Amino acid sequence: MRQLSAGDENLIADIMSTLTLAQHSLASGDPLPAILPTPLVGRAMQFKKLRGELQADGNAKDFLAGQEGRHWMAAMYAFVRFLGTVDELIALLKRAVGETSYIDAESLGGHVY
Repeated sequence: MRQLSAGDENLIADIMSTLTLAQHSLASGDPLPAILPTPLVGRAMQFKKLRGELQADGNAKDFLAGQEGRHWMAAMYAFVRFLGTVDELIALLKRAVGETSYIDAESLGGHVY
């Protein structure tokens, strides 16, 4: 299996801070801060790009065909679903408190991430 590195520590910190802020908002009824490290799915991809890990390591077909590859793929699928669910939770919390945001995707190069 893959091991965590320093770049993953930043992602874990983003996840934990987002969950902590969501918990506080739910418990107290206070609105979320204006700036959050979300969407987490996009940030996870950004961290991987910065570390240059989106390139294929060796023969990906052989890796994914093996038992370890199938376990890795199932874990990645679950992790991305988890991040997406947290992103949805934040969006629901923001709508619940009446917060609206406008993001000009064109000024970001057509991408929100």
